[in-house]
Formats: sequence, structure tokens, C-alpha cells
Amino acid sequence: VSAVESVIGSADTTDEIHRYGLGANVRIPTLPRGGLALVFLAGASITSSNNDPDGDPNHVSTTALSTSWGLSIDWWITPHVAVSASATNPLVTYTSVEQEISATETTTQSITFLELAFSPRVAFMAHMYF
Repeated sequence: VSAVESVIGSADTTDEIHRYGLGANVRIPTLPRGGLALVFLAGASITSSNNDPDGDPNHVSTTALSTSWGLSIDWWITPHVAVSASATNPLVTYTSVEQEISATETTTQSITFLELAFSPRVAFMAHMYF
């Protein structure tokens, strides 16, 4: 959450920008071989952004829902410690943008993407289990 306040001459203006997000991933282990395991990853997230500049009705609200998939290779160093290399990729993304045009009128645009190109986000992690 953030707010920006600026002073122009003797008039105060306040521009408010708020951003929120929530997401989760599920790890499904498959094909264990010795100390290695192939893991299927599935994820979902929702994000929301509101931009309300000072002045005439000009509020813009954006909401995005997305799902992702991926693969990971886990190496179990001990029964309580594993390191992994993961690659996740977007699968479906839905975005909706609502914008005020006047005090009584708004427009809404929405778009859905089905991601067929492989464009992974790569992460290396250490996992500790107690």
C-alpha cells in the first residue's frame, strides 16, 4: 500500500495507489530415484491494483487471476534437508481493468491469455523439514 502526496502552488493533491496480491503453490512429488525426486508444481494467484489520482473521476482498478505449472528436481541431502531447482510457467491469466470515465460512467476491459510459449521463472531453493 502506498500513497503519494504532492503540493502544486497552494493546492494539495493526493494520488493513492494500492496493490495487493495472494498466491500459493502446490508441490506434488513423483518419480523418486535415490536422493532425487521429480516434482510437479501447480500454482494460483490473485492480484489487485487501485490507482485513484486526485481530481476528476479517474479511478482505475485492475484485477488479475492466474494459474501456473512447473517442474522441479529435488535433491535430498539428508532426511530433513533438500535443495531444488524449479521452473514455473504461466498457464492461464485473466485480467480485468475498470476505469472511470465520468462520475456516472465506467468502462471495463477484460482479457484472458492461454500461455503456450515456454517462458519459465527459475528458482533455486533450500527446504528444511523438522
